[in-house]
Amino acid sequence: ATAGHIDEKRFFNSDETPQFINYGHTPRTARAIGVKGTALKRYINENRESVTVTPFICLDGSVPLVQVIFNQKFITREQVTKDISDLFKDCGTLIMISCTDKGYQTGASWLEALKIFDKYLTEKGTVR
Repeated sequence: ATAGHIDEKRFFNSDETPQFINYGHTPRTARAIGVKGTALKRYINENRESVTVTPFICLDGSVPLVQVIFNQKFITREQVTKDISDLFKDCGTLIMISCTDKGYQTGASWLEALKIFDKYLTEKGTVR
């Protein structure tokens, strides 16, 4: 690289963010509230779960790895791996499925992601 040139393929950032997955509702789960003689208002008691998404984003705009962390009390890695992989199969992003006790990043899940990311950098020949 020449002086003053920044190799954008060598700069990455990663941060975790919570996301909510809604499993929908049926008319039976909608409840009605209202005063007698007025229109009823319905509210829905949804079945939803929080997952943690940790994207690895490069300065050049690429997203080589996204870690999705599920709460292992409700879901297992085997249940979601195929569905998630199918969603992202054509985008060029490696999707990593992790499961933790609470569904958020732990030291062990972070280390797991860094090991996968290190393999990615090695395969791409990225200088470190």
